[in-house]
Amino acid sequence: MLLLRCQLKQAPPQKTVVAYNWKTGNVVKRFKGHEHEITKVACIPKSSQFFSASRDRMVMMWDLHGSSQPRQQLCGHAMVVTGLAVSPDSSQLCTGSRDNTLLLWDVVTGQSVERASVSRNVVTHLCWVPREPYILQTSED
Repeated sequence: MLLLRCQLKQAPPQKTVVAYNWKTGNVVKRFKGHEHEITKVACIPKSSQFFSASRDRMVMMWDLHGSSQPRQQLCGHAMVVTGLAVSPDSSQLCTGSRDNTLLLWDVVTGQSVERASVSRNVVTHLCWVPREPYILQTSED
């Protein structure tokens, strides 16, 4: 079992996701690419891929068994990305931001397919409801 953890470096300002072996505590791999603090991580079920969100307004897709560089970079929010949720069938990603929007992304193409303004304040958490076409969202409203 692996444990993903965000590691903040002081200088230079590289922000890192670190994969640890749960039993030994040893570092398995480091994923570098964000320019600012990482705010969320979300795994794609039954896959070695995961997403990270950051204060740099970017979402990055990574592969635990691939390169330590991002596979995709998703850009569409005007402010810090504060929520991530992968759809139950793993085909879509929903992101939320301090800019009060949700974006729906196609996981394969990395393209934004829908945008919604759903809150008067920062989106704090997202969760896709299994077997339902719903996304649960919380905010600081």
